[in-house]
Amino acid sequence: MATLFILGIGSYGFITSNYVWTLGNCKKEQRLKTINLLDIVSNLGLALAGMLIGFISIQHFTKIFLISSCALGLIALYLFFLNSKKQNIIIETPPLISNDTSTSSMNFGGLYYALGCLFFVGLIISQTSSTYPLFLQKSFPEMGTMSFSILFTLNAFLIVFFQAPLINSLKNANKIMLIGLGALLLGSGMVLLNFSFFTIAILSCVIFTLGEILFFSIAQLIC
Repeated sequence: MATLFILGIGSYGFITSNYVWTLGNCKKEQRLKTINLLDIVSNLGLALAGMLIGFISIQHFTKIFLISSCALGLIALYLFFLNSKKQNIIIETPPLISNDTSTSSMNFGGLYYALGCLFFVGLIISQTSSTYPLFLQKSFPEMGTMSFSILFTLNAFLIVFFQAPLINSLKNANKIMLIGLGALLLGSGMVLLNFSFFTIAILSCVIFTLGEILFFSIAQLIC
């Protein structure tokens, strides 16, 4: 539990600061492409990790822990020494509260909507790291860790190959409607898991991933 606590602080601290720093250095019209690129690179790594899990037995997971720890340590040292050689970059962003009452109200409305949706979608996403792997092992015991590996890798590769073209084609659509559609697809993907067939689980993963692409990329853009 202590390890998970430290990983939670480190991983989400890095992800959040990385997104804020990167988006803060982008022009407004480049932010959607930047979000897509960050998600694609991240999920490419997740896909490789998913494939690795499928080919390694549980008995050798300690080696994965050791290699991952060493890799993270090297990255931390690299970022530490890189930061010591460069001055901190101050990102200037426009104030959240505008003097224009109508603009301020509109910005806050979209932000509150995105955050409200994020709370409920978070309840769904949390299942992927808790009950979802247990469900797969119970439903498809003959596949072992391979069932989770296949679906985990499929999720990541769908994001790698389809997020950028899909979101770019919808960039002029109503952003609030896209968030709602994404949340609907996320919930629908989970509902399909009531049918214990692996083909249905694959279909569920595809629908779930489309919802994930729509919801998180647009919600980040709004925020």
